[in-house]
Amino acid sequence: TVDFPDPEGPARQVAPSGRRALRSRSTGLPARERLTRSSSKSIVAIIEGMAADEMPRNLEPMLATAATALPGGDGWAYEVKWDGVRALANLAAEELRIAARRGEDVSGRYPELAAIPAALPGRELILDGELVAFDEDGNPSFGLLQRRMGLTNMGRIRQRVADTPVTYVAFDLLWLDGRSLLAD
Repeated sequence: TVDFPDPEGPARQVAPSGRRALRSRSTGLPARERLTRSSSKSIVAIIEGMAADEMPRNLEPMLATAATALPGGDGWAYEVKWDGVRALANLAAEELRIAARRGEDVSGRYPELAAIPAALPGRELILDGELVAFDEDGNPSFGLLQRRMGLTNMGRIRQRVADTPVTYVAFDLLWLDGRSLLAD
């Protein structure tokens, strides 16, 4: 299968090669129309109704949808298929919150990501990305990631961090220091 943009979701797809495609920002569409086509309506509605300095809450990662053919035209670029789990990273007041697809806070399951705020001091942001585990050859492995998914016991989590570390691979910067970047 090939993943295409959903009219209600992101302008992304996965080619048969396993690479994800992103819609070009140079579509020629007005910013408002481009924003609506490339973003979830829930994200647009939440951000449009906010004050400039208010960080949005309860957003969901942008997800691809299934389709049967690739789109035509030059307005597409491709991303690597990471074999991970989509998640939003929210950084505010030097505190990181990792939210799973349905909004569940999974930050405690991935303590190795706690260093992210130190790398971005004083910033407030929302990233859309993927939690990924890599095998000994550096290849992404969903099988390895499954060893970490769903763990809630801190002893088991600490044990798994040592043998199966997880990385957060950021795809999109959605919000930065009081400003939505969805239309940029």
